[in-house]
Parts: sequence; structure tokens; C-alpha cells
Amino acid sequence: MSGNGKTGLQMLPKIRRARGYRVYDSSGIRYLDFYLDGGRAILGHRPRGYSQALKNILGKGLSSRYPSVYEGRLRKILGKMFPGFTEIRLYHDEYSAAYAAAKAVGLDQNRDYFKGPLFHGTLYHQSEKGLSLWMPYLPVPDTLPEVLIPILPIFFGIQPVCFRNIPREDVPESQIISPVILGIACRNLHEYSRSGETYNEELWRQFDSPVWKRTGPYLFPNGVFRDYTEIFRLFLKEGLILPPYPELPAIIPGEFSPGELALFKRLSGQITSYLKEAGS
Repeated sequence: MSGNGKTGLQMLPKIRRARGYRVYDSSGIRYLDFYLDGGRAILGHRPRGYSQALKNILGKGLSSRYPSVYEGRLRKILGKMFPGFTEIRLYHDEYSAAYAAAKAVGLDQNRDYFKGPLFHGTLYHQSEKGLSLWMPYLPVPDTLPEVLIPILPIFFGIQPVCFRNIPREDVPESQIISPVILGIACRNLHEYSRSGETYNEELWRQFDSPVWKRTGPYLFPNGVFRDYTEIFRLFLKEGLILPPYPELPAIIPGEFSPGELALFKRLSGQITSYLKEAGS
């Protein structure tokens, strides 16, 4: 069996709408999302208060990329989330952020640190000269890295980078972000701070399985998948969306039915033949 040479992203159907942790294609078929945009949709595809925040900001006419009060508000929220970092800069996308972060610690700026070695086995270790990733519901490392890239539930158009010290002059400054994006980011992070009441260890442990190594809500394969494309296709056919790349962890949705949980466990039990021991 094979995925006909397609990647996970190419195999995804055209999504017509999304609600909570489920997406729907143009035929009305529903999928439970274990990709969640790499963690950016970990609160769901339409978090509480999202639509109202968007309406309020647009009602003020704040859509153009001009400086706004929302930049300071977001920096304040991030400063509380990640104490100990002297400088927080905001970039339009993950590639601009990765370039700045890599430059700050003297790494090759052409590599893709969002699908690379930082995602192998752990999500927040000090790696490659002190450049680390962080994802929601995990503790910030006790020993702070030189540069931290937090993957946050703030959707599109913004990627923060936290610097422990003021970066040298050739590291790009913050870019101007639309107030719409900044305002929604602030709203989503307030919602994230409240979400631990329901999105917690009791929910996550229901997905414990010999096939997956779980860290918080993140599921890594216990080994290496021989044919990840075929595994992606198998889950997709049954209405479950895995990450499109094998380097990214599957993310436990914040809401699921008993039937969806049983389906995930059944499919997980079927993929043991696609696993091999790491390094073998």
C-alpha cells in the first residue's frame, strides 16, 4: 500500500468550514483534527470570544498594519507567560521568526527549525546552541535557552520570539503586525490561560497507548514510522487528521466523543507493523 507519492498536506480534502476541533470538507464529511495547525489551533478552530474580538477590532477600523496599542498588550501577556526573557520580538510568520532566532545564536538561517530536529523526542529541550521551541501546556525549561520560539494558539500572521538577552544589531527587529491579528492573539492567550481547567492530564491520559509516547497533549510514535504517508491516509479515510509531517507530534483535541476515542485507539493498534525501533 502507498499514498501514491502524495504528502499529508496534498492528501487533505478542501476544508469548507471548521468548528471546535472538527473540520468539514466540501462534501460535508467531518474530521476530528489531531494536527491543529501544529499547535496554533490547540484551542480549537474558533475559540470562545474569537468572533466577538474580531468584530470589535474591525468595528474600530483597525485593519491596516499601523502601530497600535495591541502590540504592547501582547508583549505584556507574553512577558508573564515567559518570565526571564529580556526581549520579545514579533514577526509576520514562522520563517521570519526562525531566521531571526537562528541568526541570534549563530545557526544556519536557511534551515527549517519548525519541522527539524527540535521536534524529535522532546519539545522544549535546549538544542543547537540554545535555540528551543515551546508548545502549549508544557512547562518552560528551568534553564532558560538563549532564544525561545513559542508555538502559540494565535493562528495566522504572527510568530513571537523570546530572547534572553538583547540580540545583536544584525538580528531583525520586530515587524509591524495588523491590530486585527494582535488583538485576536491577545484574546486567544487570555482564553488559553483559562483552558487548563478542562484541557488537562485526565483528558490526555485516555490516549495512552504502546504505539505513542505522550508528553502532555502531544503524541510521538514509539519508534519511527516506516510509511507515514500510508498511516496518514489510513486515519484520514476513517475521519481523523494526523499531522502532515512525521516530525510533528499528533495533538490530542480538547473535545472528542467516546466513539472517536475508540476509533483512534483501534487505528493506533493497526499501525504497529509500520513502526520500527529508532536507529534500527
